[in-house]
Amino acid sequence: MCFCGYDPKMGESVRVFAEGLNRSLSAKAERLGLTMSAQMQSEALELNALIELLNQKLANSEDSRRHELEGLLGIVYLIRALMQPERNEISVRSDFELSVRTRAVRLDESMIRFEQIFESDQGDFLSERLRRAVAAAIEA
Repeated sequence: MCFCGYDPKMGESVRVFAEGLNRSLSAKAERLGLTMSAQMQSEALELNALIELLNQKLANSEDSRRHELEGLLGIVYLIRALMQPERNEISVRSDFELSVRTRAVRLDESMIRFEQIFESDQGDFLSERLRRAVAAAIEA
């Protein structure tokens, strides 16, 4: 599989990461005296700037640390996927935390569905297996 196989620990890790994200954002908003909505707007700007910077560094990188940059970019994309700051008008902390937890569960379900479809027919071309698996994961 493209995820190197699926193990439930992978989905558990995403959910644990989401919980850490919730705790971190809540603490940061509280420390700065901001609502969750205001904190999300600030985080969205920072995330977008970080994504742009990391992509620039990757485009110009022949460095041995390229994989670390790719990993960091992957984590930033995961944070953005869990937060979905552009769609979040949530000001109540518990509602925000629930939405992040729900997205983590959906992401896990998507990984499971991707694995099932991708591995279901080894006879097809790789590109066709990938296309079907991505379509199924998005629908999950």
